[in-house]
Amino acid sequence: MATDAMWLRTSLLRYYYTEMAKVHMKGGMFVKPMFFKYPLDNLAHRDYEHTFLVGEALKVSPVIDQDTSASRAVYFPAGTWVELTDFSRILTNRKEGYFFLPKNGANAHIREGSVLPLQDNSGRTL
Repeated sequence: MATDAMWLRTSLLRYYYTEMAKVHMKGGMFVKPMFFKYPLDNLAHRDYEHTFLVGEALKVSPVIDQDTSASRAVYFPAGTWVELTDFSRILTNRKEGYFFLPKNGANAHIREGSVLPLQDNSGRTL
């Protein structure tokens, strides 16, 4: 798990630097609650403690409670979201709603239409 976390962190550095440069030039926030991006979505206002955006494309839903259940409901705005770690789970909804995600640390998803420069373990860009 530690190796995977280190790989993910270093592979996202290009994305982080690009988003921070945008914030420096145009203003705004690098890490922001969901209702900053979706101000008309009432559910985004309710779930601000359990999910946030990093830049414009990366949605993070960390596990912050001690509940013993295997999954928990996480809010997603309308659209398509792809799981960041292995691209295996694609969540699509026509309107905002909740999906049940496993409690395996921080769940991260990429918004449809976004490009993130990721590298695999050998250093090749994906």
